[in-house]
Amino acid sequence: MSKIPHGARMRFHFSARTNRLLWFTLLCNLLLSCTAVQTVPVRFVSAAPLGTGLRIAVIGDQQRTSRYEIWRERQGAHERVVEAMLKQKPDALVILGDMVFDGADDDDWAFYDHLMAPVAGAGIPAFPIFGNHEYLRSSRDAQVNVRRRFPGVRSTWYTVSMDSITFVMINTNFERISSTMRQQQKHWYDSTLRALEMDPRTRCIVVCGHHPPMTNSMNVSDAHEVQEQYVPGFLRTAKSRLWLSGHSHAYERFRVEGRDFIVAGGGGAPRHKLMADDELRHAHVGVPRRNRTLSPFHLLMITRVQDSLAIELVPVATHAPQHGQGAATDQ
Repeated sequence: MSKIPHGARMRFHFSARTNRLLWFTLLCNLLLSCTAVQTVPVRFVSAAPLGTGLRIAVIGDQQRTSRYEIWRERQGAHERVVEAMLKQKPDALVILGDMVFDGADDDDWAFYDHLMAPVAGAGIPAFPIFGNHEYLRSSRDAQVNVRRRFPGVRSTWYTVSMDSITFVMINTNFERISSTMRQQQKHWYDSTLRALEMDPRTRCIVVCGHHPPMTNSMNVSDAHEVQEQYVPGFLRTAKSRLWLSGHSHAYERFRVEGRDFIVAGGGGAPRHKLMADDELRHAHVGVPRRNRTLSPFHLLMITRVQDSLAIELVPVATHAPQHGQGAATDQ
């Protein structure tokens, strides 16, 4: 059983060269967005489905690789992940953030609108959280563009209940929201968990936050503030069953005090390698890893079974790996 190390600080693996390339990419996207073709945004159903026996899909990190990120993977699996999800015939969709590369870029949103049009057209209710890429250039544009597509999302933190499962959706982009908003969200989060614990209509609680409290990614680190401020209340709440994150473009699963923590960042973004077992930050659930590996692109399917959750990993086939990228391995 993995314990979250208290007092552990975030460690970053980005090189100075990578940071320079990222800023160059943002500048190019800004210039191109001035000439981007305007499209009609998709609009998702915002009413939660009713009934029992619901099947809820989960997808994270669907942002496309920027045309200038020449050092990143370009597998183009976005459409296949969406197609695989539609074949599951879900009753609802939870989106774990990073829908686009740049939340202020019209061309990125046009790509997303085209990608997700079949989902909106099928009338599948969708409930997103905000990732760091939504905020990449402008917090205001992030909220405007998300709300155009998800009219039911009036705040960057909220709850949605389906089949006696309450999803507590939080905003983990702490550096992009004010200190007042951070305090307001934390107060809301604590009071919401207490209320749900007493509410007989809720049998299972799932917390969704883009930045993972635990990850063995080679590219991103544990979210320190999530660990310190949000995970303890989750672990104290008896109905808590599952914590969902993205940000690490991989599939990872951990268990802490009988609860599952799953990173599901396989929606199409360029994948991150995971550490080999001899260099882990956290013990993981799954097959041993002798080498650093890539997860398959994937989605999750969740169903409630009385007071528990059945969680299915749905891997999505991809093309042969490009030179030097390694094979995708299920974790």
